[in-house]
Amino acid sequence: MNAYDPEISRMCDEEDITGLIRALSQDDASRRADAVKALAQLRDAGCVEPLISALKDDNDMVRASAAWALMKIADPSAIEPLIAALRRGDGYLRTASAGALAELGDTRAVEPLIDALRDDETGVRISAARGLARIKDPRAVEPLIAGFKAGDTGIMVSVRGYIAEALGELGDPRAIEPLRDALRDDKEEEVVREAAAKALQKLEERDARFAGGR
Repeated sequence: MNAYDPEISRMCDEEDITGLIRALSQDDASRRADAVKALAQLRDAGCVEPLISALKDDNDMVRASAAWALMKIADPSAIEPLIAALRRGDGYLRTASAGALAELGDTRAVEPLIDALRDDETGVRISAARGLARIKDPRAVEPLIAGFKAGDTGIMVSVRGYIAEALGELGDPRAIEPLRDALRDDKEEEVVREAAAKALQKLEERDARFAGGR
């Protein structure tokens, strides 16, 4: 393991889960973060609860690393704690938790990810869109359309591009007209227009396949 701390690296190489869990209680935050990363690499189910506890660590690097580690281990018991972290954490932890929930793709995260589309952090909104695209729950369609229509400032451009991609993945025809509107708008940002065009192509191909199957 390429950890900063040689003792943590040794415990990882020896798969010393107990020692790594104990390291989560050490005073040195960088050692705690290294221990979290080592546990993520080992992916042992026995470290899930300690990692959930690490979501409340007093160091932001440790908290975010714990969210990433829980994503790697992919234990279903981590979903609710990650949702709680998404709702109440600092920006760094919210971003990490949104990314973890996006990768895990559990339907319990749909409503929290919908709420996260309005988060102050761009990274959280992008991860929320990615997660909703992955889960493909119809509850997300209208909030994604609303998010796609909202805002024309620079910080929103990249988010709206990801939202357009998500609408293409969900495949709901309600998204067709908002995407067409973006393509028709000469003042629309190019990155949004490109994402809208790709999403629209997916939706129209899906409609054509559906019509052909009748």
